[in-house]
Amino acid sequence: MLDTDGRPGNVLNGNGLYTLCCDRFGDLWTGSYSGGVDLAIPMKHTLGYITHEYLNNQSLIDNCVNDVFQSRDGKIWYATDKGVSVYDAQTRLWHHGLYNKVALTICQTVDGRILVGTYGNGVYQVHADGTSMPAYSVETRMLKSDYVFSLLTDSDGNIWVGCLDGDMACFPSDKYNLNGTGKSVFYLPGLYSRSIPLKMLRFTIFPCFMNANPLSVLIHKLPLIPFISP
Repeated sequence: MLDTDGRPGNVLNGNGLYTLCCDRFGDLWTGSYSGGVDLAIPMKHTLGYITHEYLNNQSLIDNCVNDVFQSRDGKIWYATDKGVSVYDAQTRLWHHGLYNKVALTICQTVDGRILVGTYGNGVYQVHADGTSMPAYSVETRMLKSDYVFSLLTDSDGNIWVGCLDGDMACFPSDKYNLNGTGKSVFYLPGLYSRSIPLKMLRFTIFPCFMNANPLSVLIHKLPLIPFISP
């Protein structure tokens, strides 16, 4: 469909794609290794290129893009090897944050917070103006590893954090705490998020338990399911 060898005007800047994002307008965004971000508009079969421009703060912070995410307010977020870039289409302005940190994954919580998983620095909460604050890490005893490759907010508001060589963490939504769980975090040992992305878990695991409480599935069911890391 799209690659670096396509016809003029319809090519990608790089075939090493790390992430795809379809926004609310139906546009397809691709993030690649060293090729920056390509914007494909399927209806017109044209591409727009978003790349880092030397000494231009109003451009992408880095061309190694690991994740592209659209928040509910329409802003586009980019997780790169040198931090996070946020583009506001209404103001046509860029903001940047998490400078010199490798950002790998982005998600939005039910209350609107933007969380960014990093390579070696845990999870940060990042604001649209680029400011940030630590959210979860080994230092705060909320994670078993600071190398965060996957973040997911499920339909019940639980936040799932997948780490490299560390237990998967689940931070339950308030409604489950109110129901008497009394815990702020649960851990699932032996599951490596690099082998099984969190975005796949919704479709491969939860349908098996249909109406089960996700936390009861986590505590009682998932540790019994064998996963083998290649």
